[in-house]
Amino acid sequence: MLQRVTFRVIFTLSKNQPRTEQREQNELPEICLNGRSISACKARIISLICYGLTRDHIAEVMGVKQGTIGSHLDTLYKYLGIPGSKALIARALTSGFDLEGNYHGHYLFEGYTKVPWLNGGKVRIDRTPSTDA
Repeated sequence: MLQRVTFRVIFTLSKNQPRTEQREQNELPEICLNGRSISACKARIISLICYGLTRDHIAEVMGVKQGTIGSHLDTLYKYLGIPGSKALIARALTSGFDLEGNYHGHYLFEGYTKVPWLNGGKVRIDRTPSTDA
């Protein structure tokens, strides 16, 4: 069981994440919001929130569970001192984020294929039940 779980995690991360060499070529600048430094992962979530995606859709794009996205957002709100998503969007859009996955002109989603601006504005959620038990 542990081997299968480990394989799923590795597979999930590898299918959505760029290779290490690609990541090194596309180094991101320090990402700041509200005077605080944030990780590239959280910056991607902020970008997708700005685009108008739900937690469900963000989880699909990022290749994680919806609860993970909720945890990231709760942490972000507390860390940044922001009351909710509307304030987060307002701050992000005035701090260098745009609606196509960029932060001050640096693309945040290298190697991600499910981002909505590459798919006609849509994110398909795979609702097929997992066969793992």
